[in-house]
Amino acid sequence: MSTGADLDRIGARWQVLTAAARHRDALELIQAHLDAHRAEPYVWTLLSQTLNNLGEGTDGESAAREALELEPRSTSALINLSRGLALQGRFAEAETAAAQARDLDDQQAGTHAWLALVHHEQGRYVEALEGVQEALRLQPSGDNFALLAEIRISMGQHDQARRALADGLAADPQNRQLLLLSGRVSHGEEVVGDQVELLSGMLAASPTDRGPLDQLKQEVLARGRHLALLPWLQGVLFCFLAPLITQVPAGGAAALALWLGLAVILRARFLLRRLSRAVPAGFLRDVLRESPDARKGVVALIAAEAWVLAAGFGAGLAAAGDGLRWSLVLLMGGTVLVLAARYLLHRAAYRALEGFTEEAAPEYAAARDRYAGDRSGQALWVGVLGTLLGLLALLQQTYTVFAGAASAFAGAFVLAEAVHFSVVKLSLRRHLNRRLLNHRTPPEGHPGDTDRPGRLGKPPPRVLLLGVAVLLVPALMLAAGTWLLAAGSVP
Repeated sequence: MSTGADLDRIGARWQVLTAAARHRDALELIQAHLDAHRAEPYVWTLLSQTLNNLGEGTDGESAAREALELEPRSTSALINLSRGLALQGRFAEAETAAAQARDLDDQQAGTHAWLALVHHEQGRYVEALEGVQEALRLQPSGDNFALLAEIRISMGQHDQARRALADGLAADPQNRQLLLLSGRVSHGEEVVGDQVELLSGMLAASPTDRGPLDQLKQEVLARGRHLALLPWLQGVLFCFLAPLITQVPAGGAAALALWLGLAVILRARFLLRRLSRAVPAGFLRDVLRESPDARKGVVALIAAEAWVLAAGFGAGLAAAGDGLRWSLVLLMGGTVLVLAARYLLHRAAYRALEGFTEEAAPEYAAARDRYAGDRSGQALWVGVLGTLLGLLALLQQTYTVFAGAASAFAGAFVLAEAVHFSVVKLSLRRHLNRRLLNHRTPPEGHPGDTDRPGRLGKPPPRVLLLGVAVLLVPALMLAAGTWLLAAGSVP
């Protein structure tokens, strides 16, 4: 026979486990007491929510229906039912259950927020925005501000998303969902500070929480990808500056290659030391030890720098004739190594996500780019700089073989990155819906694991046109540069 005191103790322990994202332990707790409390809708509701936290939507739906049999007007059970249905991709039924919960209690912020979330996951952003604004009117909580920020991100309203993040943290400075979401908000660092320091602090406060752990791994590996931009930019700068040095036949270009290589090595060393000081002791070593892809990526990165430095030095020593032309052709091989390093570190980042399987690889690749991002603003500006240098190099009238190498070096990299980015985004659209609401705690429930990507709407025509231009420009640069490498003038 169940008592209120028993249920209170079970609920309190369940909250502690769920807050720490220990969903398996929470499931074992509920299952251990289920037989003694089968007549209690509260226990079935906890069971349903826990199963949904684990992504087991079918079982979560069944447990929610058991709760509704005992208490048909339970908004918590209806929301858990909606969540279980959504995890199975049955969005029409999920929306119906969520709407029933809201109609039963339209003065409860959580019912509006959950229905807004279901609308958001279906790409119905205007309805989702209206719902979360009503939820915020009733209860301006951190979780509701987080949902508002997610909707603003999906609508491309980045300034409003950042404002929602700031307002939410003002209301609830320690809200886990908002702090994790800050990594996806454009210029979120302006609100929360450095992402690595933030995530390291969250991990220190809760070492068993997979959310900040996964995101910190992704952030570290994303910064490793930025390091791979350095040897590429080094190669572009060498090709751009070498013909401007009057002592090219006398080895001035060789000195330039050494100077650029030393600058890149010192810069990389500085960035790595600063990163290692920001993360927990031994964290970088652990990431490399756990991830074969990360180790291969680091090897490819070191090889890329050595290759670019050696090829540039060889081109400087050759100084003229076919020896210079072939040295610059060899320099192009550095692009392959740079791209290999960036791809391997990208793959390491999404494979670090909890629950990764090879069968779900495309989905997790999309989730990694959508959720943790790639801090792609820096990569974008470096790509723009390299492209501009490549285009300006084409205007040079002397030693056009260098201009060809600069253009081809820049164009090949930007083209490959644009194609990879497009493939990941298409993968996101195809595979994400199967996992949309996994690990999402209903807004009116207890905290849980909220680390899941959002749904993308159909891109507008201008975005598609811009995408074609992004692919066309580097393709033309690669073609023009290759021709000049073969036929351009040499000293």
